[in-house]
Amino acid sequence: MERRTFLTTLAGAPLAAAPQPVRASLVRWTRDEATRLYTQAHCGGTPLVYRGGWGLLTARVKPEGACQVSLAHRLLRSGRGGEDILEAELTIRNTSSEQRTLEVSFATSAHPTEAYGRERAHLPFTAGAHAVLRCLGKIETLDCDRHIGRPGENAAEFSADYLEPFSSEPAVTDVRRMLLIPLADIYHPEIPWRIALFASPLRAWCVAATSQPRGEGGWKFTTKIVVPPGGEVREKCYLFVHEGDAPIAWRAFHEFAFPDREPRPGWLQNAHVHYYDFLGPGDDGRRGAGYDLDAAHFREFHVAMATQHGYYPVLGDYLKPGRDRWMAMASDLHGACEMSVENMRARVKATRASGTKAAIYLHTAGFDSASPYAAALRDSQLTYADGKTYPYAWQGPETVGELWHMSIASQPWRKHLLDQARNVMELIGPDAIVLDETFGGLGYDFHRDRRGPLSPHMIGFLRDLRALVRSYGKDKALLTSDCALASFAMWADGEGGDHAYGSLLGNELYRKPPVRYMAALGARRWLPCAWQFTQFWKYQMDLAHKTGAGVGVSNGWIEYTGLHRLHPKVRARLIADIETLAGCRGAVS
Repeated sequence: MERRTFLTTLAGAPLAAAPQPVRASLVRWTRDEATRLYTQAHCGGTPLVYRGGWGLLTARVKPEGACQVSLAHRLLRSGRGGEDILEAELTIRNTSSEQRTLEVSFATSAHPTEAYGRERAHLPFTAGAHAVLRCLGKIETLDCDRHIGRPGENAAEFSADYLEPFSSEPAVTDVRRMLLIPLADIYHPEIPWRIALFASPLRAWCVAATSQPRGEGGWKFTTKIVVPPGGEVREKCYLFVHEGDAPIAWRAFHEFAFPDREPRPGWLQNAHVHYYDFLGPGDDGRRGAGYDLDAAHFREFHVAMATQHGYYPVLGDYLKPGRDRWMAMASDLHGACEMSVENMRARVKATRASGTKAAIYLHTAGFDSASPYAAALRDSQLTYADGKTYPYAWQGPETVGELWHMSIASQPWRKHLLDQARNVMELIGPDAIVLDETFGGLGYDFHRDRRGPLSPHMIGFLRDLRALVRSYGKDKALLTSDCALASFAMWADGEGGDHAYGSLLGNELYRKPPVRYMAALGARRWLPCAWQFTQFWKYQMDLAHKTGAGVGVSNGWIEYTGLHRLHPKVRARLIADIETLAGCRGAVS
């Protein structure tokens, strides 16, 4: 499958079925009949393991002897020709009466060729830094295509982290480099085959390339595993030999390491335009009327989903049974805006009448201390390494008190968010919930009762939230807002975050093919928000044509024209561009 075709598949666009010729097996495997483990593989006569002390795909457990361990190999088929994936499954049994904490590594000395000095790897790094992620240290926006060479001989050792490093190495808190998924696609510029190594995204991994002049070395995936007394844990790692570029490996990752069997709403897979309203102003400049004025243009702009944001009295306290009316945007210079359940329902009805799905906004970690819930949730604030709490990095027109930075590791906070989501579904009945700044689910909480990484709690929370949303109908959707700074969309139906900034969408590396965030999305839909939608329009269209992602239009933040106040020439240009996206032209009248 060609890269452009595969990227379109990842983005959820329909593909015409085409017969594919049956291809001969790319790789020939050699198995040790005594151990039943595979020890060597050949491609085109080239041995993949040469001067490597770690073998084809092995596992190591430290401390040795703490538990019973066994390793099994199995060959799998990616569908690209023969058995081309080696699965290693490690079984760990704790026969003692005490909990065991182990360092587990999967390692390989396999390389595409013996010419190690020019070896490269494509690694799906996250898109860089954000103030909310400061506890992880300095995170740079890196080129995903990287020279690896021969560490210790012509290059330095390389390492990167998937999720917080504290989870895989308890002595480490600052990230070295951060990955969207635990995968390395290893290649040589002049060799047609590649070797991809990947593992489950449910654990944190340190991914490293290392070697010593004496011959030891290769690639290693390391994690920490806790085995309860009398318990058993199984963990897998995969070695995939393939032709083609990195998206081929990403597809195998989503099929074998993290298959998502939950069907996603069909309407979302065919969506191309996301409208976002932050209680945008009407013609008099006062907030609140923008949504209604823009809704008249939803068909014209082929808007597939419209999200209501800013509707609440204070951030984190969204809707409450019995609270039928309230004042929103209380700190806006031009005055607060009266909102009501009735008004929000009316907007949902008008949105659907335009052939558009209706979504409602929630936030992952922001909570205004002016809420009546503040006393009960005070202890749910995120605690930093210095033992202090700090305000969330936002001070907007809806902020009344101090904006607290809440911890997803706190059970009361998770319950509060789930209760708020339930209120939204019960009182408003939208088609989707968009959860903002989900990358805030990365990091640490140093609270005395919650010390540790946030991501395990975030993953569990998203599973619960998605199940709650789906309980109101199989066509209901949950969208994250990772902005390629994290990969929590893997536990949702798609991505709807705002990335229209110079450090993200405006950065050429962010849009460089193969586009990194597609590694995490798989076949999930990318329907971004874009507050600076006209400023970054050419970049939005560039990304859409490269990946099949949608584009964002908006009102109420940075750009205040919305749809109804756009200059006629700008309106015509945007609509013409939108109609170049698959499925838009002629979709609505």
